Amino acid sequence: LPEHVGLITTWNKKCGIANYCKDLVDNLHCKVTIFCEKDTIPEFVDSKIKVIPCWTSTDSSYDYLVDLIKKNKIDIAHIQYNHGLLNAGQLKIFGNELKASGIRSIMTLHSSKGGVDVYGKNFDQFIVHSEESAKDLIGTNLNKDQITIIPIGSNKQLQSKTKKNCLC
Repeated sequence: LPEHVGLITTWNKKCGIANYCKDLVDNLHCKVTIFCEKDTIPEFVDSKIKVIPCWTSTDSSYDYLVDLIKKNKIDIAHIQYNHGLLNAGQLKIFGNELKASGIRSIMTLHSSKGGVDVYGKNFDQFIVHSEESAKDLIGTNLNKDQITIIPIGSNKQLQSKTKKNCLC
């Protein structure tokens, strides 16, 4: 098991990916460092979480992010990807730099459309949210063994509502 996970994501924002990541962090049993967008106001809620606002979607390189990941002794870098969130043109280079540094990488693809299978050779493992998304990705660049399906949703239990007897 990893001792220190680096999560590259939106954080402390009103968006589904930020909520998804909050649930991930709440259920990890290791140290977590969040590498989030530069305009994020860090919210420190737990001593096991460190938040570093450091990237934008328009960055022309993520070399500094690789350096931060190495400096923080990250075992696994987990990238949350959706179109427009990160500089797509730089992600292949970023993934290759992680591999060259011996850092395991996981990419959650919140959308499987738009040719995202091109990242298959640059990252180690992929998470998608449906069987359909997995099928979209399998091919030249990505194989079935690289993909794990984790349905989207929250781990929080829905509050049960008492049904009222209705005399209709």
